[in-house]
Amino acid sequence: MERLSFEYSERYFNKSSSDLFQRFKLIYLSVVSGKNILHKIFKDDFIKFIYVEKGSCSISCENNQDVEITSEDVIVINSNSKYFYKNISDDLLLTVVACENIGVKVSDVNSVLNGNCFMFHDNDKAFKGHFKLIFKEISSEKDYASVITNLKVVEMIVDFLRRYHVNVEAKCGNMKLAMASAKEYLDNNYKKKITLEELANHCFISKYYFSRQFKKFLGIPAMVYLKKLRLDKAKRLLENTSFTVKVIAEQVGFEDELYFSKTFKSSEGLNPIEFRALSKVK
Repeated sequence: MERLSFEYSERYFNKSSSDLFQRFKLIYLSVVSGKNILHKIFKDDFIKFIYVEKGSCSISCENNQDVEITSEDVIVINSNSKYFYKNISDDLLLTVVACENIGVKVSDVNSVLNGNCFMFHDNDKAFKGHFKLIFKEISSEKDYASVITNLKVVEMIVDFLRRYHVNVEAKCGNMKLAMASAKEYLDNNYKKKITLEELANHCFISKYYFSRQFKKFLGIPAMVYLKKLRLDKAKRLLENTSFTVKVIAEQVGFEDELYFSKTFKSSEGLNPIEFRALSKVK
């Protein structure tokens, strides 16, 4: 792989700029030919924007079905997503921009290869122009070239957002912060229906990787934490209000009163009514 050896310090923007790019960091730019692509599973801790200059190949993300990519396709792969290339043509040429601290969410299901990988076609060659300007600037070796390059990459991402109506969001720069963000998300949204996939998407990582990291940093699985949080909130309501069990179940995120009562008794050894009665005696 031919990689341009430039390192970039973290770039901060003034308050009038979008908060999404306050922690943005450009990691590297590279030009990759098909013959130099390793036949292995890749998994990076940063997001990649990949533009197919020419040629074709197949790409598989998170063990989903293979998708053929050809000239002028744009592939976006969020951090910690497994992917690999197959059926690589001899003339394949890719340009790659790798960044930290941002992630991409897409609502258009036609563009999604899986929850963390997306593909678009550059119909009007706008992204070809972006990539060309980015590489021209960093290759110029002019004063402040790295600063201008960072800004041109941000411009490309904003254009990407506008054209395809995607959400580009700030992403935690390290896994400890990402898991803290996930915990905060649970603490603030426990009343809602929450899935493991939703939590993983919040952190821009696969749900399998998210599960391992949440348990590593917080000591218990994410959904166990959520259940415990809901039961703790329910206990406070049983002790301090006269709400019915059904109302309390709904307020702490349980859709079914019977399931709530069963879960509560399994955890506390008492059903909600018994717990309330005992708390009044105390």
